[in-house]
Amino acid sequence: MGYSYGSIENCYSLASVTGPYKVGGLIGRNASNATNCYSAGLVTGTGSAIEVGGLVGVVQSGTVTNCYWDVETSTKSSSAAGTGYLTAAMKTESTFADWDFSEVWSINTEDNSGYPALVWEDPDQTVSSDATLSGLAASGISLTPGFSSEITSYRADVINSIGSTTITATPSEAASAVSINGTAGTSKEVPLGVGSNTIIVSVTAEDGMTGEIYTVTINRASAVSTGGGTAYTPSIIVETTEEHGTTTNKTEISSTSANGTAASTITTAIADALLDKISSAGGSGKGDLIEVAVDSQDDIDKLNCSISQSDLKKIADETDASFAITSPFISVAFDGKALETISGAAAGGTVVITATIVDSGALSDEDREKVQGRPVYDFSVTNGGQQVSNFSGGTATVTIPYSLQPGEDPNAVVVYCLSDDGILQSVSGQYNAVAGTVVFTTPHFSKFVVGYNHITFSDVASDAWYYDAVTFCAAREITAGTGDGMFSPDVTLTRGQFMVMLMRAYGIGADENPMDNFDDAGDTYYTGYLAAAKELGISNGVGNNLFAPENGITRQEMFTLLYNTLSLLDRLPIGSSGKTVADFSDAGGIASWAQDAMTLFVGTGTVSGSGGMLNPAGTTTRAEMAQVIYNLLAD
Repeated sequence: MGYSYGSIENCYSLASVTGPYKVGGLIGRNASNATNCYSAGLVTGTGSAIEVGGLVGVVQSGTVTNCYWDVETSTKSSSAAGTGYLTAAMKTESTFADWDFSEVWSINTEDNSGYPALVWEDPDQTVSSDATLSGLAASGISLTPGFSSEITSYRADVINSIGSTTITATPSEAASAVSINGTAGTSKEVPLGVGSNTIIVSVTAEDGMTGEIYTVTINRASAVSTGGGTAYTPSIIVETTEEHGTTTNKTEISSTSANGTAASTITTAIADALLDKISSAGGSGKGDLIEVAVDSQDDIDKLNCSISQSDLKKIADETDASFAITSPFISVAFDGKALETISGAAAGGTVVITATIVDSGALSDEDREKVQGRPVYDFSVTNGGQQVSNFSGGTATVTIPYSLQPGEDPNAVVVYCLSDDGILQSVSGQYNAVAGTVVFTTPHFSKFVVGYNHITFSDVASDAWYYDAVTFCAAREITAGTGDGMFSPDVTLTRGQFMVMLMRAYGIGADENPMDNFDDAGDTYYTGYLAAAKELGISNGVGNNLFAPENGITRQEMFTLLYNTLSLLDRLPIGSSGKTVADFSDAGGIASWAQDAMTLFVGTGTVSGSGGMLNPAGTTTRAEMAQVIYNLLAD
């Protein structure tokens, strides 16, 4: 309703609401009392709309008691009154603790899309949330794979004489709305150009909230000359560049946009052209990159990119290079191990990589303060309709355009993974000032959000040489300081402190229920981390099953444990500083067990020494450790 001047009780709305001002999922402007009500529809303010809320737009007077709204379906994280919950909680009886579920309300998964319903309602009148298709066809063309409502990506190769096709999409529920390439309707004739043609079929369920995107990619062959010449095939240009020891082979592809979604397809011809160029120009190594740049519009909020499983497997089998899909909207690069995992999840189907923006309303108040209205990004990859969430030891590196807000410290810009229960967990990432992007690396796909978490310490001056490093580490909860708002930068770092900072920096969790641990691990903040380090082979301790966590850590101990950790994660630094350990006057003091670590870190420039010395047996301060982590992670 717009204005509420009379009391309302025991009511709800699943409808979508749109308006220029005073817009709410249930009440636009409240001037009375509302009790035991909820809303779960999309709420949209038009133009420069103000006073827009998930449940209530503005409260003029009166009270709102035991009333709730769905922060996910409404896409609104705030409301003038009421309490917001995730969709899962809104479909759980315990959320509505003070409501009468014996005589007034009922709730079950079969009725009302799972939301509470009034007992007098006819369940058969509930609004459907089914946004699937029951059929999808292209006239005169056989699509691959065969249709299934769960599979959302299809492809076909056709001869040149087929210049158009009629796409027919049949929704599973007759009340669902369907559009084809942005045109409403269940059938549309689509012209086919030579090469790749991507067709987007968008389905919106009767509830107006649930949606699904199906893509059809049709490759039309080129014309064959009848004058004795050869067939004309549009050339696929692959450019090869080298920078900092990395060879990049790059090609560009177009996309089709509709309803805010850009869809593109990497055809077999494109995959073959990339591999052919690599075989002649190089670029198949582990540190190299295969890049497919998608030309998309600036105003999209979703990107779909498809490639056949067989083509992706060929890339994974024939190279060790990373494979990147880049666009102005977002970019994702999979390493070789991730490619193997994705292409090996199923055979014969289509791999679809998807990135989309979703709402941040599911966050707690504390986490919402960190996010401060920034968008949440949802990433997924499927192979033959099968979700591939974990990359089995591989990683994906994601790049998102980002502009610093006024007064923001770039070292306090943090990337978080948003868990299903709405909790933020920091992941390895940083702001790139040169590119104006945020870059992060993840071993799995989920929801991610860019946040801001600026933490200061009273004993860390803004002009200190280690200020940036400490700010970077504190923002990512790698360190919480030493208590009472202090960081103690000049205090000698202990072995226990080091292990905690190191493992937090690289996302290795503590083992809270270890089967084995060092005898002196105790029962304190570092206990679980020492157990994990022992289990993973990062450290064997100092002998006699002891770790000596309270001892100051030497530089060679620190770099050896760092070397072991990066070896485990397959993230050892590469490159050349042009120096060797022999260039330092105290190289003879390096212990035999530290030789590999010190050699690598000196050779790559991770360790630079001071005054021509490495000081391998010297201790390290907390500030120096923060700087080492900063140098490695912020690069």
